[in-house]
Amino acid sequence: MRGIAFLFIFVFAFTTLIGQTESTKPYKILEGHKHKINSICYSSTGGLLASAGWDNTVRIWDTNKYQEKFVLIGHEDNVWVAMFSPDDKYLISGAMDASMIIWDAATGKQIKRITIEPQKAKLKGIIPELDFELPNSLGPGVFSPSGDLLFTGSTDGLIRIFDMNKLAFIDTLYGHKGPVSHFAISNNGKLMATGSWQNELAIWDLETFEILHYIKTKENSAYSLKFMDNDTLLFSAGANSINIWDISSETIIKTFEGQTGMQQCKFSPDGKYLASCAEDYTVWLRDFETEKVIWKYRGSMLEISTLAFSPDGQYLTVGTPESKILIWKLADLIE
Repeated sequence: MRGIAFLFIFVFAFTTLIGQTESTKPYKILEGHKHKINSICYSSTGGLLASAGWDNTVRIWDTNKYQEKFVLIGHEDNVWVAMFSPDDKYLISGAMDASMIIWDAATGKQIKRITIEPQKAKLKGIIPELDFELPNSLGPGVFSPSGDLLFTGSTDGLIRIFDMNKLAFIDTLYGHKGPVSHFAISNNGKLMATGSWQNELAIWDLETFEILHYIKTKENSAYSLKFMDNDTLLFSAGANSINIWDISSETIIKTFEGQTGMQQCKFSPDGKYLASCAEDYTVWLRDFETEKVIWKYRGSMLEISTLAFSPDGQYLTVGTPESKILIWKLADLIE
């Protein structure tokens, strides 16, 4: 009898979750890309959404009309990232063609295209299936608190510093042994966290540009980073787990389960919810305080790489390998 009761409860819970997932249809679906979407980003006001795809294009969308505003053509290979400058004046994109392009966000016009050197990077010993030379892709980055500097990661493990006033690279930071995949700036603006595919985290002093803490991790822990608790803790999302580090002691104080092959994690603006996407077809939304997963989405293709909350916290937006942008009302997912 107990077995039957347990089975009933399990089936009820499972079908309830599946039903919720299938019945929670996106509020809006944006279509235009011809290949996988690898990066999405809202402007600071939320009025614009940028997307970067493996169709070599960047697109800017009007989120009031939910319409495509501009198709930005200039890259010659997969575009890894698109991000607005803090003042929303520029959109910056980085691609697998070893280039970065600065676009006028208001007009969609190309302002400047910069190619980095070297144009090839060796990944030997990092990922077996990529054990050869690859284009030196420019990937994720982060702006300094003033917005005057942009720190960009690349396949060759270097961090390049771009001056937004001069529109030129002005310096390079050395410290990682593998491709630099994510960044975070501390709340007080004095520290920067970076992570690479070579299972390493670094905490930098933004005044001296010296590494204050260098941490070797058990897995790639750099798909998402965030300073927490008055900048004494660092949140890091790795390939299969989420860790919270005590920075001063360089030790993990908390770990909780993630998806298989996580690609990105984002907090809602109020910090209450954590959304994550992964190689295993899925998006999870969890209550960060309780760690409970409250909603799941499963796509039809492998590797969902990007998601974002709108600045007002009303929407969760996901870029898919099916080349669509899915937008949900957050209120519909947390009921």
